[in-house]
Amino acid sequence: MAPERRARPRRFQPLLQILVLAFAIFCLGVARDVFIPIALAMLLTFVLAPITEWLRRWRLPRVAAVIVTVALAFSVLGGLGWLLASQVTTLAADLPQYKDNLMGKIRQVRRVKAGSLEQAQSTVKEVIGELQKNDGVVKKRPPQPVVIERQPPGGLEGLRATLAPVADVLGTAGLVVVLVVFMLIERQRLLERVIRLAGTRRVTLTTKILTDAAERIGRYLRMQGLINTAFGCAIGTGLFFIDVPYALLLGVLAGLLRFIPYVGPWVGGGLAAVVSLAVFDGWREPLLVLALFAGVELLIYLVLEPLLYSHSAGVSPLALLITLAFWTWLWGPIGLILGTPLTVCLVALGRHVPDMEFIVVLFGDEPVVPIDVAVYQRLLKGDEAGARGVLEEYVKTHAAADVYEDALMPALARARRDAAHGALEPEEARRIAAAMGRVLDALEAAALPAAAARDAGEPGPAVPALVGLACPARDEIDAAALRVLASRVAADGVRLHVLAPGLLAAEVVEQVAASVPGVVVVGSLAPGGRAHARYVFKRLRARFPDLPLVAACWGAAHEADRACAELIEAGATEVATTLREARERIVQYRMVRGEQTPSRAA
Repeated sequence: MAPERRARPRRFQPLLQILVLAFAIFCLGVARDVFIPIALAMLLTFVLAPITEWLRRWRLPRVAAVIVTVALAFSVLGGLGWLLASQVTTLAADLPQYKDNLMGKIRQVRRVKAGSLEQAQSTVKEVIGELQKNDGVVKKRPPQPVVIERQPPGGLEGLRATLAPVADVLGTAGLVVVLVVFMLIERQRLLERVIRLAGTRRVTLTTKILTDAAERIGRYLRMQGLINTAFGCAIGTGLFFIDVPYALLLGVLAGLLRFIPYVGPWVGGGLAAVVSLAVFDGWREPLLVLALFAGVELLIYLVLEPLLYSHSAGVSPLALLITLAFWTWLWGPIGLILGTPLTVCLVALGRHVPDMEFIVVLFGDEPVVPIDVAVYQRLLKGDEAGARGVLEEYVKTHAAADVYEDALMPALARARRDAAHGALEPEEARRIAAAMGRVLDALEAAALPAAAARDAGEPGPAVPALVGLACPARDEIDAAALRVLASRVAADGVRLHVLAPGLLAAEVVEQVAASVPGVVVVGSLAPGGRAHARYVFKRLRARFPDLPLVAACWGAAHEADRACAELIEAGATEVATTLREARERIVQYRMVRGEQTPSRAA
């Protein structure tokens, strides 16, 4: 009875999580006027906390360090706001003198509409007019609404209506300042209160969550601030050389607007383009302005951001776009600024709480499936280019041997299991095996030699020291696995010729007699395949008593002892249950021949 009672809450746990999430979103939307200042204060606290701790190292009291930090930060923000306000006032005063330029460009745009475009417009209008005819039926006009113009409020009521938006902004700003001061002063106590709420037995987990979130958000904001400052300086300098007036204002605006992901840089570019359209007579300068914004943004996106912080936020770009859309819908434009830090906090929570791991899967930037699953999934849907791309990226950061051990052979093992369970049709299994061969050929021609040279520091042997034959026990999947083995041992001075699948035991014996190899490998991927391998070994041992015979029985770790006993009884000299063991068994026969062993990393 007790297990059944424990199973019932687990059954309804997903529904309970959905209800809690819906209630949380409802509260965030209803109480947005309360949560937005708190979120802004937390964001500024993450930014200013390192400065406060630096001042504390100089033996400055915490309260004094917080006051100095907040005063310095908001003085910089206030000075920046005053500079922007003065520049905007000057720009607004100068705009009327540029009215003629704007009107002239509007007339030029209208002239472009002449000719075929104007004829198309007139045709569309005629068609619409014909469709709106009602064949002589007089249609009674609906009654027109009576519009009563109201005079704007005057006196005290008008002053209240004018000052209300300003008062709201000032009130929010004041609340943010007060919250930042108290959060910096009470930072350690707030942490302890969170630990107490979560439970003292979870102090390690809670501390890891908060530390991870703080480090990621702080690192992201610092790097983003540095990059946006560089963006604003580059834009301001470029606009100055293009002779665009108010280059300082436009550069500062460009740097500030870039804190709004994806949208901000192009809003700043649009403002600069509008100013250039108003100031200059021609179109060259506005086009140069747009080219400047596009070039600097591409340079930062492709070079600086990967170089400085890459994936420091821990959120994938697509997930960031989706979450930004959600926070903007929930909190308006301020959600564009707060969306990234809030999403980072959720991802940090999911990294350490098992019940919330789905957040990392949905929003995280780390691979959510192993490399062999990624390769197999792409081969399964016929995307060979995608499989090559995954392996080429993997080779850049891993040793050459890891590609065989972690990606290629496990992917073939998955194909064998699916084929044995009926999830793959025989034709699909053959297609995947053939695709694996082509992918391996492409890697051998490109990525794998470079990775092997990087790992070893010297080229491989030009002439193989040992030549062997590899016989697949059954079909194309076994042949593809032996092809992987042949590629793996090629760097060790061994050349394995893989026979065609489906050969009879007598044909295998004839192939061995004709080529006189130094070693013969019979390979099979579990499940199955050992019966035919045993028969081949018996025929080979009867014909060639002294020939080294290696049995590669992959994927049978749970019954390795039984497989080894059966295959050795059938005549195998060595049995290997992993790709690494098969390589070691083969390389030892090359060493027995007295050849020099290439210095290759295992």
